[in-house]
Amino acid sequence: MADRLSLSTLKLSVEQREQVAELAGDLIAVQVYRELQRAGERAADSGCNIIGNCSSSSKSALLETIAR
Repeated sequence: MADRLSLSTLKLSVEQREQVAELAGDLIAVQVYRELQRAGERAADSGCNIIGNCSSSSKSALLETIAR
């Protein structure tokens, strides 16, 4: 694994640190959105949707799909 640096060791200004934090937050948000999309697609393939109830058989199929 690469050496980890903290923002303080990079000697960034407060404004630069805020920009880095904002960018990191945006990147995390995009990743979470993509993961939710994938989960929604897997749920739809199993006859469920992300929000709502699934039948027992649909839940089992969804869990099997996710485990793969």
